[in-house]
Amino acid sequence: MSDNKIILISGAGGYLGMNVCYLFSKFNYSLICIEKNKKRMNLLKKKLINFKNKKFFFLADITKEKNLIKISRELRKKNLFIDVIINNAANNPPIKKTKKVKLLDVYSWQRDLDVGLLGAYIFTKTFVNNVKPNNGGSIINIGSDLSILSPNHEIYKNKKKNFLKPISYSVIKHGLVGLNKYFATLYAKKKIITNMISPGPIDNNLPNYLRKKLISNTPMKKLCTVEEVFKLILFLCDTKNRHITGQNIVIDGGKSLV
Repeated sequence: MSDNKIILISGAGGYLGMNVCYLFSKFNYSLICIEKNKKRMNLLKKKLINFKNKKFFFLADITKEKNLIKISRELRKKNLFIDVIINNAANNPPIKKTKKVKLLDVYSWQRDLDVGLLGAYIFTKTFVNNVKPNNGGSIINIGSDLSILSPNHEIYKNKKKNFLKPISYSVIKHGLVGLNKYFATLYAKKKIITNMISPGPIDNNLPNYLRKKLISNTPMKKLCTVEEVFKLILFLCDTKNRHITGQNIVIDGGKSLV
């Protein structure tokens, strides 16, 4: 099924990244996994240990261009050409409890944007040079329904407690839409398609009150799953005669429609 395709993914040790790498391994895709956190990387290696697909692991901070250039050169020396680049890394800070509305501090804002936007930019511009010339390829940016929406601030309230979704998350995902369109037109002549996948909330240890509210506000009355995201990733990995580029595909069970 893989046709020996090589997948490069950032944030490989996060919840979505780790599960996507697991599913890619099931289908025998070759993986190049980039992760900053050593503990998460070790967990990823353990999760994938029983699969026989080719796997390469690099500890790196994607906001440091020199780190990525070094990896890019190492891949060339090994004659490894990338077929699919997945921009998955994001800080995704937790929802914070607050007595009154208190916006994100400037340090956290900058740190989040560095990973989510600057990191995606550096990651793409560096590794697009590792895509085999004239062979086509795919860049996939992982977004969110908050790439087209603002968070519903009321939904995070629980009894007398207020919780606030950090503003940086929405700004980053909206910014990725522009990045996605820019690279789609820039690399079109190189037969590289660039698209964005924006899932609605994925059930990853959500508080019960929040899960219930999110489901009640979704027409299909369920949350998104990793498997649903992966199906779309697989679709965009098949670049043969693909004419879809620059799109932001939202998979949220109709949540953004109401």
